[in-house]
Amino acid sequence: MNRIARRAFMAMAVALTMISAPCFAVDFTTLRMDFAAKPNFNPYAIQAIEKALITEAMDAWKKGDAVTTFKKFDEVLKIYPTSIETHKRMSDGFKHLLSIANEQQKERLRELVQQHKDAADGIITSILSSGDGRSKKTAYKVITISEEYMVLWYRGLNFKKIELDDLGTIPFDIAIIPNEDGTEAKVFFDVSILKNSAIAASKKVSP
Repeated sequence: MNRIARRAFMAMAVALTMISAPCFAVDFTTLRMDFAAKPNFNPYAIQAIEKALITEAMDAWKKGDAVTTFKKFDEVLKIYPTSIETHKRMSDGFKHLLSIANEQQKERLRELVQQHKDAADGIITSILSSGDGRSKKTAYKVITISEEYMVLWYRGLNFKKIELDDLGTIPFDIAIIPNEDGTEAKVFFDVSILKNSAIAASKKVSP
């Protein structure tokens, strides 16, 4: 790490001693469902903002600008408090800062590392406990496309494509997973909350 980048990271480490650790509900399923039930919930808009801000955060990180990085992550969580990727990246980022922090700073950093890790793990566990993804009857219940990606990532599954099946009363996204033997497996996601929220959001902006 060069001198300028190191100074930037150190400045962030010092600032962290004054940051309040986030506090999350123990019931992450309730947290997710309550968030999705808000009148202004728009899953597709949220996903676009999440992706853009995380990209900006990681660009800043590569330049050694930790201050901007965590500001961008904070912006994501204000809009999308259950963003698994953001919580995981924040936990990893705070963990990285431990190597250049003093003992007082390390205590606060360890707290932040653990709290964001617990949030990421709690949210993904909430989704994984909603089903097993093997069929429509046991589909994972998700509120954003980002949750689908994170489930597949946590399970170590590389998908070829995701197909929408909305012919029935409940819409499903189906991730197609190529197997080594040339066959394909499927992972099912119940996207009824996502689709219904998107429809409601579109009606609000219609003339």
